[in-house]
Amino acid sequence: MVWQAIWSEGRAWRKPRVDGGAMLQGLTLDLEFVVPDRARRRLGDVPMRLWDGASGPGSATAIYLMPKGALRLIHQDFDIKTPDGFAEGRETLSLRYVASFHADEGLFEVNNRDRGFVHSEATGTVATLNLLDALPRADAFLGVAHVVGIASCALGSMERPGGIESGAIVATPEGPRPVDGLRAGDEILDADGEIHLLQRVEVEDRLCLGRAAPLRLRAPYFGLARDVIVTPGTRLLQTGPAVEYLCGSERVLAEANDLIGGNAICRDMRLAVRKMFHLSSETAMCMRVEGCALELPSDLRVDVPVLDRPAAQAVLSAYGRAA
Repeated sequence: MVWQAIWSEGRAWRKPRVDGGAMLQGLTLDLEFVVPDRARRRLGDVPMRLWDGASGPGSATAIYLMPKGALRLIHQDFDIKTPDGFAEGRETLSLRYVASFHADEGLFEVNNRDRGFVHSEATGTVATLNLLDALPRADAFLGVAHVVGIASCALGSMERPGGIESGAIVATPEGPRPVDGLRAGDEILDADGEIHLLQRVEVEDRLCLGRAAPLRLRAPYFGLARDVIVTPGTRLLQTGPAVEYLCGSERVLAEANDLIGGNAICRDMRLAVRKMFHLSSETAMCMRVEGCALELPSDLRVDVPVLDRPAAQAVLSAYGRAA
C-alpha cells in the first residue's frame, strides 16, 4: 500500500499500518491547508509552525508560515522556502514534499490554489528516512491541515496533467479497450480516427481529497457515453457550432478545472485514493475516451487555441442548454 496515512478534516481515512521507525527508500508528505487569516500581523516576525513530524529535532519534517508570506520546509539538511508573498490569509495551499535516497526524486512543490502560483524545486538526497519523519507529532497539526496524506515511497508532482481513472475505455484500431490494458507501443485513435503510438503509460495511486481531487466528467455532456474521472489539468477538445460561434474556431481546448460548474463537471472526493493512468504519445494528439476527446501530454501541444476560464465557462453554458 503506497499511502500509509490519510486524514481529511481530522478524520482518519487510513491510519498507519507499518512500523513508523522502519527505514524507507522514499517518503511523500501531502498537505492542503487554508492560510491563517492575519497570522503574520498577529505574530509579527515570529514564524507560525504548520506541521512538525514525530521523529524529533534534526530529523522531523517541519513546515512554517514565515512573516513575509513564504512557506518554509526544514528536514535534516534541507532548508528551503517559496518566495515571499506566496501565501496570503484565507488562501488555500497544496504542498507536496518528496524525500528520497535517489537524487532525481526529491521535490518541494507548493501550489497556491487561489492565485495559481506554483513553486517547485528539487531537494537532493536524504541520509536516513522513516515514516515518523512525516507523521504528525501531535493531533493538533491535523486541525491545521484539512487534508494530509503520507506515502512510504517517492511520488512525482501532484500537478501532472492528462490522467484518467482505471476502467476508462479508450478507442483503438482493434476496438474499445480499457486503459488498464494499454502499454507503451500500443496504437490508439485520435479524435479524427488517425492512428498514434503510445510512448509511455504510467500509473499512480492518486490522493483524491481537497482541491487536488480529480474531476468527474458527467455523461452525456462532452459526448460522453458514461462518466469519466480525470485529473484537474486535463484538457478537453471542444468542437461544434457553439464553439465556432463563441470562440471563432472550429476546435478549442479547455482545461477541465476551468469547466467546473453546473452539472457537467464536479470534484469527486468519494474515494480517498484512485488509480490514475497517465498516457503520452510521440506526437501531439487528442485521444478518444468514452466518446470524449482528451489531450495527451507530449513534448508538443495540440495546435488549437486554449480557452481561458471565462471562455471555457461560456462554452460550458452552451453545452448545458443543449444537453
